[in-house]
Amino acid sequence: MTCDICGIDKHYAKGMCLSCYGKYNYNKNKDKKIKYQKEYNDKNKKFISERKKKYYIKNKEHTLQKVKENTNKNKDKYLQYQREYYWEHLLEDKKSKAKQKGLGFKPINTPWRNCNSHHINKKDVLFIPKELHESIYHRQKLPNTMKEINDASFKWWNNRLILIQGILNGIH
Repeated sequence: MTCDICGIDKHYAKGMCLSCYGKYNYNKNKDKKIKYQKEYNDKNKKFISERKKKYYIKNKEHTLQKVKENTNKNKDKYLQYQREYYWEHLLEDKKSKAKQKGLGFKPINTPWRNCNSHHINKKDVLFIPKELHESIYHRQKLPNTMKEINDASFKWWNNRLILIQGILNGIH
């Protein structure tokens, strides 16, 4: 007898070969299997996490090699995803990090590539060039260092506003 779906001679059940019957059975019970898998994952998060860690430790070189191969094979997709992810989650990540430090996160301007978020006080954030932010040592707990970086940041921001205002005045 032949399979009703693929035409292979090997008959298994319900007029299908083993391969087609497996696909049929999976599709028939797909919702139940997905629900069961989700429940299992929720109940066994710690066990699954430990199992993955052990596998990674045991097969670290193999895992890293696979990641490298997949990244090289799908380089365009990978870079596109990273670009989209970076911009989608940039503010969320920075807000989360600020919260961990006990600071607020109220942006004054919009971010761009190679910028750093600088807290001018406990809640307000000014995005400034990375080079400027890293060039002046500062700490929230040391007011004199904050004054120095804030003065430089405000000077940079003021020059930028003057430049933008000049461009807008030239257009109108």
